[in-house]
Amino acid sequence: MMSLNAEWVERNGGLEHFFTSIEPLVDYVGVHYALFEAEFERITSLFPKERLGVWTLNDRVLIDRWMQRDVAYITSDSPDLVVASRHALAEQPA
Repeated sequence: MMSLNAEWVERNGGLEHFFTSIEPLVDYVGVHYALFEAEFERITSLFPKERLGVWTLNDRVLIDRWMQRDVAYITSDSPDLVVASRHALAEQPA
């Protein structure tokens, strides 16, 4: 697993370079939520969504939004909010 944020990407050749170079080396990539929010379509076109996670979400509204985006994982300092969001999502009609 690796993680990245906007500052790191800017210093190291951009998103395309990052994902091309690490694809065969890692199973999962954690993306800071601000970068992932700004570049969601681009990032998910470069790397499989089921291998992408988002960090660090500590706000229920953000957690709900990312839970619906169906990424591999959510990192949070407030796991109770993630559990509550998962339960609420499971109770919604299909």
